[in-house]
Amino acid sequence: MNETEMTDQEAKETMKEGWDILARWGKMIAILPLEDWLAAIDKADALGPFIDPTMWMQGHDKMAEIRKIIAAALPLKRAIIAIQPKIMAELEKEGKL
Repeated sequence: MNETEMTDQEAKETMKEGWDILARWGKMIAILPLEDWLAAIDKADALGPFIDPTMWMQGHDKMAEIRKIIAAALPLKRAIIAIQPKIMAELEKEGKL
C-alpha cells in the first residue's frame, strides 16, 4: 500500500471524524446570519460615503476583507443546511442524540 491509500479502518475513522466535525460545527455555522451580515455590509458600503465619508474611508478596506470571509462561508453554510438531516439521522442511529 502506498502513502496515498488508506485502509478500511482509516477510511471509517476519517468519515466518523468528518461527521463529528459537521455535527458540532455545522449547527453553529448554520445559524449564523451570514446573509443579513452581507446585506448590512453592502448597505454600509453604499451609504457610508454619503453619511460619514471619513469613517467610510477608514473602515472600507477592513469591511471589504470581512465581506470576503462571510461570502466565502455562505456556500459552506448552505451545504451544511442541505446535509443536516443526514447528519442528524446518522447521529440518532449511533445513539448520540
